Amino acid sequence: MLFYQVGEFFQDVAVNRSRKSISAFMDMRPDYSSLKEGEEIRKVSPEQAKVGDKIIIQPGEKVPLDGNIVKGKSIG
Repeated sequence: MLFYQVGEFFQDVAVNRSRKSISAFMDMRPDYSSLKEGEEIRKVSPEQAKVGDKIIIQPGEKVPLDGNIVKGKSIG
């Protein structure tokens, strides 16, 4: 019985750590992406961007989507 309780304890600890890690990962996700349409740049949720859209990433900003760098440079 003791071994079972010790096992349950370690399982609870592992589950709680996993929940905290997932929560921290979700907090890293940006709330918006800067979508470039012609000369206009507007902020939209990353879910609204489609394949082929161009987004602008400012220095220090989190990258909201996967993609290819078309052009750019950063000093940092």
